[in-house]
Amino acid sequence: MLQLRRPKKRYNYNEVYNFIRQHETHMYHDHKLLAYYEGNNTEINKKNRSEGKSNIKATHSFASKLVDTFTGYFASKPVKYDADNEDILSLIDDYLKYNDSEEALITLTRNSAIYGVSATMTFLDAKGNIRFCPVDNRELIVITDNSVLEEIHTVIRHWKVENNGGVRETHYVEVYTDVDVTKYYLETENGEVKETTVPQVSEHYFKDVPFSLFKFNDGKGLFERVIPLIDAYDLAVSNTLDLSNDLVDALLLVSGCTLNDEMIQQIRELRMLNASEDIKVEYVQNNLPTNEEVKTRLREDIFSLAGIVDLEDKNWGSASSGVALRLRMASTEFKAGVTQGHFIKALRRNLELMLNLKSLTNPIDVDKELREIKITMHRNAIANETEQIQNALQLSTMLSQETVVGLLQDFVPSIEVELERLAEEKERSISFMQDNFNDHEPVVDDREENAEVVGE
Repeated sequence: MLQLRRPKKRYNYNEVYNFIRQHETHMYHDHKLLAYYEGNNTEINKKNRSEGKSNIKATHSFASKLVDTFTGYFASKPVKYDADNEDILSLIDDYLKYNDSEEALITLTRNSAIYGVSATMTFLDAKGNIRFCPVDNRELIVITDNSVLEEIHTVIRHWKVENNGGVRETHYVEVYTDVDVTKYYLETENGEVKETTVPQVSEHYFKDVPFSLFKFNDGKGLFERVIPLIDAYDLAVSNTLDLSNDLVDALLLVSGCTLNDEMIQQIRELRMLNASEDIKVEYVQNNLPTNEEVKTRLREDIFSLAGIVDLEDKNWGSASSGVALRLRMASTEFKAGVTQGHFIKALRRNLELMLNLKSLTNPIDVDKELREIKITMHRNAIANETEQIQNALQLSTMLSQETVVGLLQDFVPSIEVELERLAEEKERSISFMQDNFNDHEPVVDDREENAEVVGE
């Protein structure tokens, strides 16, 4: 994704094409990050080796390990929305369910962790329903104004199709503003615009540019700063494997005679050495220098500097209490906390776009309703379940039921549903007691009956 600061205006074909060319230059960076995530980081800086020598390039998918760990921790639990207005809450619930918001959140988190930012596009589908979905970062150019708020005023979505062996290219372009979307395509040849189509302009009625940006931490990808360490780890393992293949276990040394080229080639295949000294035959042991300490240090640094806990660390077994577990997860939680602030802002904007369109047919005060909507994100954290239950029981005599149930969110999928169940159980219990009481005749004391007889 290319982000630019430019004045708010209508951009012509040539200006848009210049933005696209800038984006294509910037796109190398995004392609590199995606390659590391997919495990295609094969550009290991190794010296050229002589013919016949092995040249192994072993890659390790640390990038996907880091990203997937953070995504599972940050986005594998659904976001909770609360509002006093039940009608607005119902609109939000229908909107999120129709758009599979849980899956969208996972995709957005993953893309943000890879590229540093991700985006959703809001639009109307063929049925007239409001939709939003993640968009490929490599298709987007986001243009903001020059104010301190850096408000988005234009988004360009583009993709290209190559013709004639790549000499001629067709760029499909969609330019979104806060009012409408303009669609056309550009035919380019050797970097110059040769042909354009008549633009198709249509209003979108969202009252703002229909895109929401989800920023990760400080805007850089999760593993971007540790790429040199990942490369160093790959290089260390690759060199070790090369040495292991070149000198398998031992070599047979033959000295005291001179061999011709054909014999030398044969002894290479037989794993032998030749020296012109006194005749002697012995095995030369290949003691490969171990680099396990270097690899261990590199692995620890990769996770530490990325701020992600290594779940395969053997020291995890010693952390059993809730406090110890939280300390282990502290670096990841700090990063998640910063990212959460950016995500909640984007989620609120996403709701604003939906409510803007709904307000055309419904009396909705969008600004007021947005301020009253509470958005809560929950972590998929490792916790000591026994401690959680004990803490909830101890606080049950001092706090409300809703607060206590909220402490047990790992066990209770919905606080509202659980409170309704508790109320129903209480009502059934009271009803059962009343029925039992009504089924029994009143008990009369025998002494009272005798006293009445004597009195007569």
